[in-house]
Amino acid sequence: MIVDVLLVVIGLINLVPGLVGLSLERARTAYAVDIDGPDLEVVMRHRAVLLALVGLAMVVAPWVPEIRGAALTGGIVSMAAFVVIAARTRGVGEKLRRVMWVDVVALVLAAVAAFILWTG
Repeated sequence: MIVDVLLVVIGLINLVPGLVGLSLERARTAYAVDIDGPDLEVVMRHRAVLLALVGLAMVVAPWVPEIRGAALTGGIVSMAAFVVIAARTRGVGEKLRRVMWVDVVALVLAAVAAFILWTG
């Protein structure tokens, strides 16, 4: 039960920005980044789709137990990669750094869920 709640919460943390990111104007506002040109637009929109897919898998996982492990692993890898990249990149803006810290919190929740799932 706790794992299910954690999966939904972590999934929403990933799903909502993924859906918001599909709108370039909302992505500009949410991340405080300039999306200038079609190349960066494609990258940002593709990122939004992938983020939404990770979030959707985690939200659905409580009702499809067969995908719990894969959804949780995908979420952990996605968030950890973002945190490492953002933390190691100089000059990251305040809003993007805030997103990084949200992912750090979500990673802690994911670690709790993984511990419960695989030990319990």
